[in-house]
Amino acid sequence: MARNRTIGRTHRGIAWLRSNGARVRRSSGRRSQFRLFLEQLEDRRLLAAGDLDSTFGTGGLVTTDLASVTAGLSDKATGIAIQQDGKLVVVGSAKIGPGSDFAVVRYHANGVLDPTFSVDGKLTADFGGEDTAQRVAIDADGKLIVVGQSGTDFALARFDTFGNLDTTFGNGGKVTTDFGSDEGIGGMAIDADGKIIVAGYTETGGAAGRDIALARYNSSGSLDPTFGNSGIVITDISVTDALLDIELDTQGRIVGAGYSVRPGGSDFDFTLVRYNADGTLDNSLDGDGIQQTNFSSGSDVARSLTIDGLGRLILTGDAGIATFDFAAARYNTDGSLDTTFSGDGKVTTDFGGTTDRGYWGAGIDPLGNLVVAGYSTQGSTSHDFALSRYTSSGNLDTSFGNAGIVTTDFGAGNPDFGLNMAIQADGKIVVVGESAQGATSSDFAVARYDSGFTVAVPGVTITPPTGLTTTEAGGTATFTAVLNTEPAANVTFRLISSDTSEGNVSPISLTFTPANWNVAQTVTVTGADDLNLDGDVVYTINTANTVSNDLNYNGLNPIDVSVINVDNDVETLTLTIAASSFSEAAGVGASTATISRNTDPANPLTVTLMSNDTSEATVPATVTIPAGQASMTFSLGAVDDNIIDGQQTVMITASASGHANSTDSVIVTDDDVAGFTVTGASTKITWSDSGASGTDPFGVPFTSTPNQTLPSWGMPGFNSGTTKFLAPGSYEAFRVTFSGLPAGVVINATHPNTVLNVTPFSVADLWNKEVTGNSILFTSPDPVNKRLDQNDWFFTSVIFSGLFDASQLAFEVEYISGPGVTVSEAGSSQTVQISLDAQPAENVVLNIASADTGEATVDKAALTFTPANWNVAQDVTVTGADDQIADGDQLTEITIAVNDAVSDDAFDGVLDQVVTATTTDDDGVSLALILEITDAIISEDAGPAATTATVTRTGDTSGELIVSLASSDTTELSAPATVTIPVGQSSVQFDIGAVDDAIVDGTQTVTLTASANGYPDGTDSVDVTDDDAARLTLSLSTGQSDTVDQSSETGGSVGGVDHFAPMGQSFVPTRSGLDYVVLKLSDNTTARNGVTGAVRIRQSSITGTVLGTSDPVFFGRLL
Repeated sequence: MARNRTIGRTHRGIAWLRSNGARVRRSSGRRSQFRLFLEQLEDRRLLAAGDLDSTFGTGGLVTTDLASVTAGLSDKATGIAIQQDGKLVVVGSAKIGPGSDFAVVRYHANGVLDPTFSVDGKLTADFGGEDTAQRVAIDADGKLIVVGQSGTDFALARFDTFGNLDTTFGNGGKVTTDFGSDEGIGGMAIDADGKIIVAGYTETGGAAGRDIALARYNSSGSLDPTFGNSGIVITDISVTDALLDIELDTQGRIVGAGYSVRPGGSDFDFTLVRYNADGTLDNSLDGDGIQQTNFSSGSDVARSLTIDGLGRLILTGDAGIATFDFAAARYNTDGSLDTTFSGDGKVTTDFGGTTDRGYWGAGIDPLGNLVVAGYSTQGSTSHDFALSRYTSSGNLDTSFGNAGIVTTDFGAGNPDFGLNMAIQADGKIVVVGESAQGATSSDFAVARYDSGFTVAVPGVTITPPTGLTTTEAGGTATFTAVLNTEPAANVTFRLISSDTSEGNVSPISLTFTPANWNVAQTVTVTGADDLNLDGDVVYTINTANTVSNDLNYNGLNPIDVSVINVDNDVETLTLTIAASSFSEAAGVGASTATISRNTDPANPLTVTLMSNDTSEATVPATVTIPAGQASMTFSLGAVDDNIIDGQQTVMITASASGHANSTDSVIVTDDDVAGFTVTGASTKITWSDSGASGTDPFGVPFTSTPNQTLPSWGMPGFNSGTTKFLAPGSYEAFRVTFSGLPAGVVINATHPNTVLNVTPFSVADLWNKEVTGNSILFTSPDPVNKRLDQNDWFFTSVIFSGLFDASQLAFEVEYISGPGVTVSEAGSSQTVQISLDAQPAENVVLNIASADTGEATVDKAALTFTPANWNVAQDVTVTGADDQIADGDQLTEITIAVNDAVSDDAFDGVLDQVVTATTTDDDGVSLALILEITDAIISEDAGPAATTATVTRTGDTSGELIVSLASSDTTELSAPATVTIPVGQSSVQFDIGAVDDAIVDGTQTVTLTASANGYPDGTDSVDVTDDDAARLTLSLSTGQSDTVDQSSETGGSVGGVDHFAPMGQSFVPTRSGLDYVVLKLSDNTTARNGVTGAVRIRQSSITGTVLGTSDPVFFGRLL
């Protein structure tokens, strides 16, 4: 056995691993480079280059049977990829029954099947036809992309790292593409964007008419329309063309190797093609993107393509020399043969057998050597795995095997076919293919060969990666990490626990520098208590990909660390209520809760549930966690108790035999509000109409505006006082229902500009609205104080979402007042019922009062509700009263109010409610004027506004009425000639005046009469009291002092007392009952010429002339 060479210098090689012909480029778009360190080893015996690696499988060999034991069923490996953790992924086909399926096997680095992959390390995938996997690659997410053919179509499948089909790819993880004829895939590559490129052939002209075919797929499995023609490229070079391998160069161009018929002949030549990223041929390669190379007079087929560190293109396969020999050609980037390789750019190798075929496996090892794999016929019929290694100059590497070549027999002389290969990071060579098992079947065959040198590969060493133990009591375990080689820049990677309920890691990231790269860093893992009786649990400390500006260290995936957490839990239940609170009105499904167990779920477990307050929240008596489940969800119910008791906290307890109890709480919020409900027949006015505009029955305009920014229907007057509500009555609700709207046009329930406007306008006058289908209901925010009454100013609009034909719009309007009753003046009655909305803690007293007992009365002044009878409705009877006035139907408000002083305090803030009683008039509607003087007695000195009077008309009030007024004694009582009763009103009030006559005439009764056209007169009278006293005044022009003698005459006799008074003064008769006062002027006893005569008491004066002036004294005798 030869000694291994030791090299004391740095050598640059390629950082890509050959994976059955599929290449994965980093996102930078350039190849990464390893900094390779070849160790100086101590003097000891080593494996020779080309020897089977005895640390792999059995003596370096592994065979795996995937098919049935039925004779004649065969398995064949055709592709390989190596994961960053060193595991080997091998693909091919397995003959299952009459057909074959995709087959995938994953091995540990030592050749043992990986049981974490599809349970036993093996899987098959059936596309439904004759299915053969050809190549495999590992994408940036660690998923496996497997390509081949199904029947006569391209076929692709994607698996996750556990061997499950990735359902996000294609149809359930699989994709097939039919070009319209027979197709097959030879090679695959994944570009920097994660797109998948496959190449092969399509038989456009039958079996003898193949063309090169390429397809590019998005990561979802769909064809990429930016590539070629809808994701497909077909290239016709000759009558028969195919690509068997492809790779991407540093510029993202697609380079392919295969065969085509040589010009002027019928045999094949090595064929090199290069495409731009969009699928067009790259004319910078030999002028047209195509280069053909002839090795022999027979057929020469290139089956593998490799690009070295200088960008040179190396095609390998076999040449039809005599029988067949291994063949390789190296090209410059322009497509010309590289004459530094074997003198002319070409080399062939004969293994000494009858047939030597270089198959789909070739690669560049870390020293820059070219390694080619295939099979060779040794003896007359037996085929063996075959390897050749060439130096960069194209010569066989004589340090490898037997002068540069190696053949391997798996035993028993049965045929063994090497079909593909990959080179590990440490330089070891892994070849895959098939090995015959007897005469009629074969198995996957894998062989690993030593490279003859040791490579210090950039990487992270984790020690130990397994065997760590933590405990749920917080026990810890440690491992170390160190880099394998010195990096050119800092290297960082994160550490993540796969199950933080079992264990946590510290630190959560490690950073190595060019200065400390070889100093091991310690990581501590601490066990966590998950409260589950789940036994000892295996979890993983996952190592994320490394991040570094050194491309050799960027994107590496260090090995994960396996840890066991030792359980310390006891059997426990855990109760979790989903909602922290719910309303008592939420009903039977108010919330859900989950009861979980930490015990073995193999058997069902019955759990008993209990609520500590079933008047607030209820639970099932028991719930069963089924076998196979760790938890069960059930419903909590809310109980509406109708008691004003605020929010209540309810405890729910779960218990089961042998388990610790668990409790959780929920807050039940109270929905009970202090209030009372009055029920009784509502009253309403209903009208309907249609069209773009018009007026309602009471003269209010409406209009539709279907073609504006806000299509609407409404009754105008917003904030302007231009629209008056003319309908009789008082209303607390207003509903409009529409028909004739086109499909899709609905009421816009969110638009805010809808108002019933009680003047003056304020935001408080916005009425509530509720939309149901094509109906909208407006309700007063305060039915007692904010009502829509006759003659209120108002505005409303309804906004639609969409346009409509106004001429087709129909609607019905209802003005609603409720609750209400209707009674008559004949004494009929109606009853309303009153009950509380919630149970009080103390009595509640409601006062009942009629605003006009002349129209309607109630039979009870108050109602008392107790905590026991709060929900038993009590009756209040409303009875009509007869006022014997033809005043039409009258509305009377019956007010129900809480008596705060003697009621439960919770009801103090409850608003009053009003029942509207309509009393129908039975006094007829004949025309009449009714005149009423306010005061029955006035004094004659009370002036022009001595009192007021009111004239009232019955019947129609739609026009104004002029009423004439007449006083029976205008010397005692005055009134306006006319007064006018305005439109819409039934009465008018005016002033009447008293006349002071200065006559002692006593109290006078005066009658006032009101008259109008078409109406009988109305009258009323008033007594005018006298404010005058009986007195006489003598006025003489002489200005001298005179006297008057007053005498009285009763029944014709003269008697009385003389009274003397100075001139100009008045005197009051001393006797009453006088009919006449007779004046006679005399000079003592002698009568003088002067004033003489009789004056009635009711007259105010007589006038005469005094003739005598010599005697200033007059004697006046009252006769």
